Amino acid sequence: MKRISVCILLIVFSCSIFGQNLQPSQLLSTPFLMCPAQVGNSENPRASLMYKTYGDGTCLAGFDAPLKKLHGGVGLDVIYEDQHYNQTILSARGVYSFCWKINDDFSIGTAAYIETVNTHQNFYVSQGPNQSVNIPEYNCSYFDEGLSVAFDYKKLSAGATCFHLLRPDVGPFVSNRLDRTYSFFIGYDLWMMKGEKHKGIGVSPLLYVANENSDFKATIGFDFVWNNIFAGAYYRAGGVDIYTLIYHAGARVGRFQFGYAFDKTDSDLLFGNYSGHEIFLNYFFEKK
Repeated sequence: MKRISVCILLIVFSCSIFGQNLQPSQLLSTPFLMCPAQVGNSENPRASLMYKTYGDGTCLAGFDAPLKKLHGGVGLDVIYEDQHYNQTILSARGVYSFCWKINDDFSIGTAAYIETVNTHQNFYVSQGPNQSVNIPEYNCSYFDEGLSVAFDYKKLSAGATCFHLLRPDVGPFVSNRLDRTYSFFIGYDLWMMKGEKHKGIGVSPLLYVANENSDFKATIGFDFVWNNIFAGAYYRAGGVDIYTLIYHAGARVGRFQFGYAFDKTDSDLLFGNYSGHEIFLNYFFEKK
């Protein structure tokens, strides 16, 4: 009975992991995860790469481009996650954003996305002094949808997103529907996410709030910018007394934009203390 209980707990725990939204340490490195309504907001097409030591490792590859004929932009990103307990997750998300330019200072963007997700659990065996745990091999696939909206007034930006809009069923053996999650951000001079080149000295503050598993996560911080070189720090607080300190720096050189982040998480949970690394690289294509 003890073995069965532990096995069920681990399966439920693993399902809750892939039910969460991946939250990068460098929120402004790509619009796909923070606010899909900002996809295609740069003047030139953009290719994005990100690697994060989340679980055993997470890699994102994306491409987004403005399309004036469609009055917005399109984007596609693929995420591969190598997690604990021999579990891997592969997802692909397509985004269409519509931009309504009110005047030279104010614009409104909306977006819808559809995503396909496949989770593969390899056979996992763990033996301890008093118990052993067996997780069987299985595959689980589902579709996901979301909506997003963003506002830009001069250098001030804000936006909100609803993830898991139709609450997909992610249970491999029994029904387990994802709860809808919501996020909100507000920031000033978010040049990096918009693919702009920065000139002079500036500060880019950001507040990002998201709910997840009945808890709210709030990330607040800022970047100091000197021309195209930036460095900053963020503080992220969540439930169960979880908090993370994030330090990152990077630059834009020509058509390349890159950055590195180190984050340190502390918690009252037994397995809630860890540190991680994240790197990203963006390339902006020449506009024809």
